[in-house]
Amino acid sequence: MRFVSPISAVCVLSVSAYFTQAHAQTHTFNISAHTFSDALAAFQKQSGLSVLANTEDTRHLSGPYVVSGKMSDVEALKQLVKKGSFTVHQSSPRTLVIEKAQLPKGHAKHVYAGGEEEIVATGRQTRSVMTVGGEQMQATMPGQNPLQALSILPGVTFTNVDPWGNNEQNSSIYVHGFSTTQLGYTLDGIPLGAGAYGNYNGLSPQRAAISEDISKVALSSGTGALGTASSSNLGGTIDFTTADPKKKAGATVKQIFGSYNTFRTFARVDTGNFGNNNSAYFAFSRQDARAWNLNGANRQGGYQVNAKFLHKGEKTKITAYFDWQNKSEPNTQGLSINSNDWLTDPTKQYTRGAFYPDLAAAMANYPSMSSKSKAPAAPNNQYYFSSAQRTDFLTYLKISHRFNSHLTSDNNLYFHYDDGAGVVATSIRTNAILTILGTYLDPSASKYIKNGQFTYSQKGIDPTVWNKTGGTGFATRTTEYTDYRGGLTSTFHYRVGHHNIETGIWYERNNNEAARRWYALSATNTLTPYQTPKDPLFTQWQNKFYTDTFVFHVQDTWKVLPNLTVMAGMKLEQVNTNGTLPVAALPQSLATNTTGSKTLDSNTQTAAGGTISAFKPFLPAVGMVWDFTRHEQVFVNIQKNMNSFAESGYGTTSPWGVSSQAEFEDFKKHGKPETSWTYEAGLRTFRPIK
Repeated sequence: MRFVSPISAVCVLSVSAYFTQAHAQTHTFNISAHTFSDALAAFQKQSGLSVLANTEDTRHLSGPYVVSGKMSDVEALKQLVKKGSFTVHQSSPRTLVIEKAQLPKGHAKHVYAGGEEEIVATGRQTRSVMTVGGEQMQATMPGQNPLQALSILPGVTFTNVDPWGNNEQNSSIYVHGFSTTQLGYTLDGIPLGAGAYGNYNGLSPQRAAISEDISKVALSSGTGALGTASSSNLGGTIDFTTADPKKKAGATVKQIFGSYNTFRTFARVDTGNFGNNNSAYFAFSRQDARAWNLNGANRQGGYQVNAKFLHKGEKTKITAYFDWQNKSEPNTQGLSINSNDWLTDPTKQYTRGAFYPDLAAAMANYPSMSSKSKAPAAPNNQYYFSSAQRTDFLTYLKISHRFNSHLTSDNNLYFHYDDGAGVVATSIRTNAILTILGTYLDPSASKYIKNGQFTYSQKGIDPTVWNKTGGTGFATRTTEYTDYRGGLTSTFHYRVGHHNIETGIWYERNNNEAARRWYALSATNTLTPYQTPKDPLFTQWQNKFYTDTFVFHVQDTWKVLPNLTVMAGMKLEQVNTNGTLPVAALPQSLATNTTGSKTLDSNTQTAAGGTISAFKPFLPAVGMVWDFTRHEQVFVNIQKNMNSFAESGYGTTSPWGVSSQAEFEDFKKHGKPETSWTYEAGLRTFRPIK
């Protein structure tokens, strides 16, 4: 087993435009608001103008915001930002611009501060960072997977079989050639893992937060920041930020109805400010829809609850967050052409994804126990049902403190628990599945074995296997997951002179388990896609992993000249994983082409496992931003990253998924983790249009 080391080169061009100044208008204003966004919304409504502002600059402003009387639009806007060092000018007859007084004109990061949002290309970092706001995401499609919103960005490809983008088995994202598990994902700085469907070290963003509670999604499409809590970041990071509670009490309710019996309910209650600069919100969502290519009994969706508390003290900011979600969704199989009949009958163009809940139709589509006929040719038809079930609890406590004007710190303590299962009710009429079932349920049935495999083409299906699996010709296979992980991130920022020095650590302990189990499916116990079955016939295999992740980083951002900033830093990354195999698959159940009626295949043993460390003591990063004219800016970034070994076992592409202990020991000596050198360079320009 060898891992490749990809190299990515990213070139980004971001353009912003503004117009020459026009004469100011005069209006009568009556504005009273607690938040800056509410004040801007009122200003735009009363003036009829749009406002461009840098959210990074204005987010530190504090209310209340009061403007009353007849005055020019510029003067009214100046009153709203009078607590900060800003300039206000009119860049077009319909647009006003707020800029920090000390910044050269045109070098702010411009977004619409009300009305429709824009995609933002950050203009003061050495990396290429693009942001999609929560309002833009919801305007595209309410309740959608935040990852799906990124597909509107250049270089990003996201695919899914679910219109909301929530189906995880059939979900994939590519960013400039890097795939799902080669990226890093965080929510409010909390690591979400590697984005894998197998769920071994995290959870998907749509399970970590309700879509409507996410205020923005930021994509670093070449390299992520050194302090990003991720051990899978090779070619970029995706950071999700949840919305803060509103300062004004209120409630929001949204209801969606659609085709395929779709409905989605979202409700949120904000407490507003209470006590000593405290605020909180509680949010709930329920989503339900019929899978578009399955019948009405196959529903996808579930329930989710979010809660967030925020305390803003003079020097200390405390944030507490909680997320619970429970969902079940059918995994629709890949569609395939169902013979040449579709040329004359379009309804036969594709095979069905699942028979559920019509067990009689599923049984009728397959021959009886004694028949030697083959299963239907289309592989989709072998399933009675297939689904993914997930329950998650995620919580964190974040404390940010300003010691003085030079030193600040951010500390985040988090915990995540996941309980899930992938469930498949499948026909037993394939040689591969009969070999697994027969090995465990009737190991002495030599007359049903040919060349080391159970086969129904010899004498029909073994009656012992048929009866023990329920007598329907189907059995239910599960891959059951549990994941307990918790950790701490701690970062310090020290500003001295023209230097901004950052240093921090990330530690996480992750205990995860995966097991393959088989269950009977009878006419009286048909099971469902929405519940994990009980009392297994047998456990085919079980893996347990214990992982400690430690990352240290340090970097210095040096403003060499007023128009030139240089960044240099490094990180140390060590991921130690002890993978064990408490239950190993019986060798005969993995046999492929042996000779004789009961010959074991010695080439397909399962590995007992052991400990492997992915360790890189020096992963460097350097970058530069140069404003070489008043309107043009060049940025360059070079960074080396490591993708640690997947904490998964049998049947996966990981060191613990090899076929023998000898191969594992050989990989432990000679195998290397996946790494990448990523280079990115770009030009940003901010030019007036006359």
